[in-house]
Amino acid sequence: NLLIRIYRITAQTLKRFIKDRCDIEARALSFVSLLSLVPLLTIILLGLRRFSFYDRIKEELFRVISDYILPEMTEKIVGYIESILEDTGSIGFFGIIVTIGIAFLLFIALSRGMNHIWRSRRSRAILYTFLKFIIIIVCVPALIVATFYLQNYLSFQKYLSYLPDFMKFNLRLTKFFSLVLHWVLLFVVYSFIPHRKVKFAHALTAGVVTGSLWYLLRRGLTIYVRVIPQINVLYGSLAFIPIFLIWLYCTWVIVLFGVELNYTFHSQEK
Repeated sequence: NLLIRIYRITAQTLKRFIKDRCDIEARALSFVSLLSLVPLLTIILLGLRRFSFYDRIKEELFRVISDYILPEMTEKIVGYIESILEDTGSIGFFGIIVTIGIAFLLFIALSRGMNHIWRSRRSRAILYTFLKFIIIIVCVPALIVATFYLQNYLSFQKYLSYLPDFMKFNLRLTKFFSLVLHWVLLFVVYSFIPHRKVKFAHALTAGVVTGSLWYLLRRGLTIYVRVIPQINVLYGSLAFIPIFLIWLYCTWVIVLFGVELNYTFHSQEK
């Protein structure tokens, strides 16, 4: 029975989640994320600057960021990143190295946490881990560019004006790409970072499940902020801080749950 199998997998995943103390690991990753968020976005945008459509991509990326983070927080982060990008000459070689190093801290923390869950005792050279980090840094902008082009391709309503209304599904597809991007990003994380062989189907299933949960978390938090303004009264201009920290922690809880789910598939098959 499919429902019984889903129940057993979910129960086993939650049991492993508690046993591996993933809630504590999520707190640690949240702290590292606070240090790495701006450097990571800066590196991604620096990599995209050579493209002719950089300005449009930058606007699209900032729009995506605003979907994940409260507007007040987005304005501060975007303003800081733009000031860095406008004066990259002042960063210097040493500044770029420090920026990459801080972003690399997040990758190392995530890699260690995932391999602990996977019970992987294989030790990898720091260069090998850094190469994985670079590949992911390249893949993320590529996904952003691909998503941007697909969304623009599907947004040409004038070419579909002659079709019946029930066939004009491109707008729904455009919105659907946001969810698909969640799935793809988590699939890459689940299949690429562990020091173990991960089956495609296992990583994809975990990516779809947790990507959907991540998307629902984002939508739910957005609705909460708009519908319940009392937190703004309590915290004033600092209201974005507790909500952002909650979002960050819940994000890592979901990501680590996906790692446990992926490992549950692996252990059951084994």
